[in-house]
Amino acid sequence: MVSTQRSEGMHAFFDGYVHSMSTFKQFVEQYEIAMSTKIQKEFLADYDSKYKVIKCISEFDWEIQFQQAYTNSMFKLVQNEIRRLLYCHVIPLTEEEAGAAATMGIPCCHIFKLMSFKDMKVINERYILRRWRKDVVRRHSEIFFAGGYPHMTDEFKKFKEVECYFQECTNMAFGSREKMEFIQRRLAALKNDLINWNDTMAINESITINTEQDGD
Repeated sequence: MVSTQRSEGMHAFFDGYVHSMSTFKQFVEQYEIAMSTKIQKEFLADYDSKYKVIKCISEFDWEIQFQQAYTNSMFKLVQNEIRRLLYCHVIPLTEEEAGAAATMGIPCCHIFKLMSFKDMKVINERYILRRWRKDVVRRHSEIFFAGGYPHMTDEFKKFKEVECYFQECTNMAFGSREKMEFIQRRLAALKNDLINWNDTMAINESITINTEQDGD
């Protein structure tokens, strides 16, 4: 926390969890809760980015590129720059006159304006940064603090239970191509069921569970 910016980021992160009178023990407990809450929010944001599509606001092909690649929150920022195209005027400069420019990771409205002026259909993939992509698995999201488990929501506890079942199955199948393909086929069918999930399927599943419990 040597810089003001980093210090302010820490204050924002722990706002509502710790204060100037918190003990070290309270800090450790609240730190685990804060991290758990942050991870849950990231899971929700990742889910929204994968299964909730934000409609394009233009007919530019490169907007579709960003829609398919970027998380919803970053795609909204891209769309903000697209909206600014109406008020943007670009005067072409030489490379020496333009100099170097840096952005937060998304093209600004001036770049988009120039692309439309030159009738560019797509944007080079190197300008779609990996850190904002929704198809990237971020390993830090798997960090889990055992001490914070009692504070987890029931939904997140269930997520961890399902994750453990999956891990056990893959461990049991490891080393056998036939077993791994068996799991893959079952997961493909399960994924299809989840994509087409509806109230009728939920009712049938509930009946199946109750029947199995009664049998036990």
